[in-house]
Amino acid sequence: MYRTAMSLKFQLLICFSTLLFGASAVAQEPLFEHIGPPDGLNLPEHAVAGQNVRVNRRALRSPRISIELFGETYIADRQHVDRQKAGQTVWTGYLDGNPGNTVILTIRGNAISGMIQNDAEMYRIGSSSSAGNRLYFLDLQELPDDDVGSVPAGDGEASAAPGATTESANTVQDLLVVYNQAACNSAGSCSQLQADIVTAVADINAAYTDSGVDITMNLVGTHQTVYSGTNASTTLSDLRGTSDGNMDEVHGVRDSLGADIVAMVYDGQGCGIGYSPSSASSAFSVTDEPCLVGNRTMAHEIGHNQGALHDRKQHSGGVNGNYNYGYRRCSDGSDEDLGSPYFRTFMSYSCSGAPRVGRVSNPNVNYLGVPQGIDPAVDPAKGAWNARTLNESATYVAGFRDAPVSTPPNAPSNLVATATGPDSIDVSWSDNSADESNFELQSSPDDSNWSTIATLGANVTSYSDSGLDPESTHFYQVRASNSAGPSAFSNSDSATTDPLPASIDDVATGDLLIKGDVVGSYTATHNDGGSVQTVTETHNGGPKRRRKQSLEHGWTFDVFGGAGGVVVFVDAWVSGSEGANFYYSTDGGASRNLMFTVNNNSSDGGQTFALPGSPSGDVRIYVEDAAQTNGEAVDSVSVDHIVITSYTNPGSPPAAPSSMSVTGTTSSSVDVQFTDNSEDEFGFELWRSTSNPAGNCAAGSVVDSLPSSAGTGLVNATDGSASPSTTYWYWAVSFNGAGDNGSCSNAASGTTGAASAITLSVNGYKVKGVKTVDLTWSGAGGANVDIYREGSIVATTTNDGAYTDNTGLKGGGTLTYKVCEEGSSSACSPDQVAVF
Repeated sequence: MYRTAMSLKFQLLICFSTLLFGASAVAQEPLFEHIGPPDGLNLPEHAVAGQNVRVNRRALRSPRISIELFGETYIADRQHVDRQKAGQTVWTGYLDGNPGNTVILTIRGNAISGMIQNDAEMYRIGSSSSAGNRLYFLDLQELPDDDVGSVPAGDGEASAAPGATTESANTVQDLLVVYNQAACNSAGSCSQLQADIVTAVADINAAYTDSGVDITMNLVGTHQTVYSGTNASTTLSDLRGTSDGNMDEVHGVRDSLGADIVAMVYDGQGCGIGYSPSSASSAFSVTDEPCLVGNRTMAHEIGHNQGALHDRKQHSGGVNGNYNYGYRRCSDGSDEDLGSPYFRTFMSYSCSGAPRVGRVSNPNVNYLGVPQGIDPAVDPAKGAWNARTLNESATYVAGFRDAPVSTPPNAPSNLVATATGPDSIDVSWSDNSADESNFELQSSPDDSNWSTIATLGANVTSYSDSGLDPESTHFYQVRASNSAGPSAFSNSDSATTDPLPASIDDVATGDLLIKGDVVGSYTATHNDGGSVQTVTETHNGGPKRRRKQSLEHGWTFDVFGGAGGVVVFVDAWVSGSEGANFYYSTDGGASRNLMFTVNNNSSDGGQTFALPGSPSGDVRIYVEDAAQTNGEAVDSVSVDHIVITSYTNPGSPPAAPSSMSVTGTTSSSVDVQFTDNSEDEFGFELWRSTSNPAGNCAAGSVVDSLPSSAGTGLVNATDGSASPSTTYWYWAVSFNGAGDNGSCSNAASGTTGAASAITLSVNGYKVKGVKTVDLTWSGAGGANVDIYREGSIVATTTNDGAYTDNTGLKGGGTLTYKVCEEGSSSACSPDQVAVF
């Protein structure tokens, strides 16, 4: 069932999102690009809002990812990456460094799946009815509880009484997931559902790792069956039955894969149901598709198969001294209200203020600083230690089906770690076995405390560990595994990352083809003075005198970033008189900011621009033609070199400029000149005031930011925003990654002339129903004028006194025009209105 109207909660979300839009953390590789605004239409019952997104697959190669969740941006740090299968990558990490906020991202072929927990909020990435994917903000309270009715008995042997021996070695349990067409339809497609299944299993394993559960849930396969039932209990019984005519082939698939546990995903009643505790003949569970990603229902039902129970309140307080119960801390004033933090492990039922988290109850493991369970030896009436239950039943459950092979693979050897930069180490090893299914690579800061950083496919013998700190030492070891278990570890080896160099240059990693004819690729921009990439305008059709030519192109960069600032250098030129505007974007192209305009017709040594905030990760550079004028000639921009330089050390601020002077004025502009006394500035700020600053460098306001100049010497600039008959004082400040030194140049003054009396007349008429306006004017100074329609510049044209605006608009009404000297907002004609 889907919602077709905005809920009040969604409307509040949109208001909150609008207030926050634009606030972001330090730029990292963005997970996705938003397509249109958030909406509240056609949502699943358990979703509050939706947002169409285009997922950046490259982000899953990064150790840090920027994720914007409906207006607020977070950073996710990678903990583990799984590349066991060709065409499949699973990225596991935490949001904003909080180990309770799990992030699971899956790419499986063309399908993308994900879940993101942000405290009590849960988000899901699924398929979209249009191109791309869809981000959902979930309200899990709208889902039913797991387990329809009572939990069915599974005739298993799992123990819950004190005294059993806890297994310590990691045990692999093989899982087969079965699904039907109804589940595919609910997910959007079968390929999307298969990716969602991978995400759900990765979330199970992350919960095990974070809870002291020594089990790896191995997804040995998925299988589509023909089944149309929707009753949970009936479906579970039909799945278990071997000769009832319902899904009987599943048992043969299970045997061929050696699956210990079988879980089914369907679209039906409730959230899920599973036998507890199970035996080889009852290790079955059923999960409703909407409950698969984010709600952790599959983990819950498999937990029943392994012998785990709900929180004690669901079992009338439970058995005194037993421990196979979930744990929760509720914000409801009850005896389960132990104060913040409030949460519930995935075997527990819901209660006020307690989000379900990816954890299994365990008194020896903390969640947000508090134990996530209770030892029955401390409080027999409240014992909650499902991790112990799962560990004790691990080998029993893993024996439900024989593994296809009986011996683990040979251990890898000859592991070598080699530093390849200030943030990366390459690791390689020898594969000594032909029957491994994967390799588990571990890292340690001290050759003692190890953690798994990657799970890699069979026959893989190398890995690049990135996102490391400069001059940091890391130890590595690797082992192979198959269904019989893991091998011994290889030898360990260490490497120390390189120190940061003074600067790091990043060149373009790809093209963004938007509009225009392009000759050459982004690789032509990698070196200065070599081949060039040229973008030529294309037109919008129609008669030649009315055609508007335009171009727009972009480049992607993966920027290192640095405390000393990040500077863009562009060496480019245009073919005609029309300039080319260069922009930067640090939010995946959602917004752009002008850096500078290129007007030269050959290489002039290039221009630079210091990016505000010293961003890292995804940065995009765009170029557009500066104007689109009817009947103009076809122009092009040639780009020889684009490089973004990250300075790793702030260093010292540059020396202040000096010798400021005013070299010329018009009615709307002031020309200034000053001396650059530094060779390490990133640029200059040109300041202006209508009164003498008397040495106060912050007395006025910045009217322009100028790029750095090569070496030292004279710098010229023009303030084109001046008003007529006004006296202004100007001074300059230089800056680099360390800021400015608090000093500025001297202040020089100049007075603009009286404004020219520009007169304008307009004549509006229609040509085949299209509004057309003839403009004639006189009294404007300068070579060019700007034509304004309805307050916006529609053309910059020669100051010859006449212009025809083919608006492309139809209908009646009026249009308001004015003509201004090029670049001026004050030397303008009065508004004139064309009537149709």
